[in-house]
Amino acid sequence: MREIKKWTNRLLCEFGLFWVVTVALMAAFEGGFLDEGALAGYARVEFVLETVAILFTLAGIPFSLKLFSRRLAGLRTMPLLDSLKQYHRLSLLRLSVLATIVWGCLLVYYVTMNSIGGLCALLGCIAALFCVPGRRRLMNELEITQP
Repeated sequence: MREIKKWTNRLLCEFGLFWVVTVALMAAFEGGFLDEGALAGYARVEFVLETVAILFTLAGIPFSLKLFSRRLAGLRTMPLLDSLKQYHRLSLLRLSVLATIVWGCLLVYYVTMNSIGGLCALLGCIAALFCVPGRRRLMNELEITQP
């Protein structure tokens, strides 16, 4: 049980860091520390950035949610410590994909001042809420029974 608590705390810290960086990025743009609208008015650049943001969001969110659940089946047959390490790696992969979506789309939103980037970032944030780590979730997904 001590190992489960250790890995759960580690996952919660990483998930919290994701939200801290997201809020800090928004605060930096809103506070004027970073330049808003630097590419506003450049139609071709805006189009390319928005298209990349949309496509990456459409591909990244299902990848991070569905692939994770498919890979869990193989972890359930491993020894506990190994399965916890692999679960952590998969969780980091999922969180890094979502972080790339959210942070990249926030940058697109603030640099182009077009709401498409903000919408894609919002979708990434909502998807991240489906990935909140916890002790009960970890035990359910790895099918660990309490002694």
